[in-house]
This record gives sequence, C-alpha cells and structure tokens, in this order.
Amino acid sequence: DGDLPDLYTSETAWDQDTLTLDYEIGNSGQISVLAFWDGANEITLNSESLGITKWSADSSNTYMNSGSSEARSYSLDASLLTEGESYNLEICTDSKNAIASEISESNNCVEVSFTY
Repeated sequence: DGDLPDLYTSETAWDQDTLTLDYEIGNSGQISVLAFWDGANEITLNSESLGITKWSADSSNTYMNSGSSEARSYSLDASLLTEGESYNLEICTDSKNAIASEISESNNCVEVSFTY
C-alpha cells in the first residue's frame, strides 16, 4: 500500500580517518510521521547502544514529513575503539519500530563495517 510512511536511513559518506559517518534520514512515503509518536533513532556500535534520540526530543524532525529528508553526521569517539579490532557502526531511524506499518522496514538502518 502506497498510503504509508517509509522512514529510511542511507549512507552518504564514511571517513575512516575521522571516524565520521555522513548519512541521510527521511520519509519517502505518502504519509507524514508525527513527532509525538513514541519513536526513536538509535546509533549502535557492535550492537551496543551509543545513543537514542526520541522523536519528541529531536531538535529537528522535518525529515518525518512525507517526501522530506535531512543530512546528518555522526563522529565516533575513537576512545571507544581498540586498534586492530573490527566494528559495525549502525544508525537506525525508527529503531524501536514505533511505526508498525511502513512501505519497507528493510531501509530503516545503515551499517558501516570497519577495522580500526
């Protein structure tokens, strides 16, 4: 059904030297998502949460409007890493599946794998 929201996260650039992930979050669906819904965006490193932003507390949530998106950036703290180890950095929109019906659930996260 096309009359649903479709929140997504997509990678735009990964800089291994600065440990910075540039990404885009948006809603490519036909229906806007309301910020007061109990949703959240989450960043994890090897499945350990580094932070959750509730939609109601997000300083900018225009990406939730139908057809809208926002460019964002996340810099990983190098003190969390051990040299020579492999990591998976994941950023998810609607990480707690507050939106039960979306066009696609498979595009809510973007993951970058790297060795430090």
